[in-house]
Amino acid sequence: MTSHSPIISIRNISSATFIRLHREYKDTLSCPCSTMSIPLKNFVSHTINYHPLCSSHFVSQQWIEALYLKDASTYGTGDFRSTASSQFQLLASLCSISQDTVSQKRMDLDNNEFVFSDLLLENQVKYKVNATIEFFKKNSSTGIISFLNYLRTNMQTNFLVSALNTNFLFIVDIKGGK
Repeated sequence: MTSHSPIISIRNISSATFIRLHREYKDTLSCPCSTMSIPLKNFVSHTINYHPLCSSHFVSQQWIEALYLKDASTYGTGDFRSTASSQFQLLASLCSISQDTVSQKRMDLDNNEFVFSDLLLENQVKYKVNATIEFFKKNSSTGIISFLNYLRTNMQTNFLVSALNTNFLFIVDIKGGK
């Protein structure tokens, strides 16, 4: 003979009632939800902090243009003035790529659905949300690093040389006499 537990239905359950019932009937409590998913943006807020350099004067167009020299090639390859404008332009581009990637991932995260079939405790919700956020953070970093590795490989394999010849130095050894 098997024993059957009675099924009791409670509508519009409060948080306090659910917690009490969960403590008392943890193994047998079933609390199916009428709504099975919610966009994370409905209950998760987040603040993204970028490196201060990416919002500084050093990545502004005004700074980059101030460093630009028409006759930069007259300076030696080791002279910072010959590449300063280009280096800060590169820095500004890297900041822009990072900010665009993170902005896109933020929109993806906001539109991601939090899916559930049963009512969850607050700590279960926090755990699932934090795991999702960590996944998006790692995915963002991986995407940016992959892109940078692609650029590095592309430049190394294609032997791209800047117009000022500052990223490649040719040494010619001429021996006389023969």
